[in-house]
Amino acid sequence: HIDGNPKNNRKYNLRICTQGENVINKKFMSNNTIGFIGVFYKKERDTYDPEIRIGYVRCHLGATKTLEEAVYKRLIAEELLFQEYTNEEEHNKKIEFTKSLSQKTKEELEQIVKDKLIAKNLWQ
Repeated sequence: HIDGNPKNNRKYNLRICTQGENVINKKFMSNNTIGFIGVFYKKERDTYDPEIRIGYVRCHLGATKTLEEAVYKRLIAEELLFQEYTNEEEHNKKIEFTKSLSQKTKEELEQIVKDKLIAKNLWQ
């Protein structure tokens, strides 16, 4: 289901995909305390740790001190890797949450994410 709603079985909302591609569009889990998919709080280090998984490969995107930066890193990774399978609702929520980051900061975070994904052979 493109919109993530399993009750919406209209033809325009269905796509042919593998289970792995379908899982990318997963919903927010009820035990998530941060409020964003793919971002975790590390209490012992007082940092936020964004990560992304594709296939059986997990890629840590680099710990940050602010939730906003961690969410932006995950947002960029989703855009690069998930493309059309991204959870639209979650994606829009991340865009809105990170809009106050400066352009310079966004560019720096984007480069960090790209370097991490390249190092794991997940992107280009």
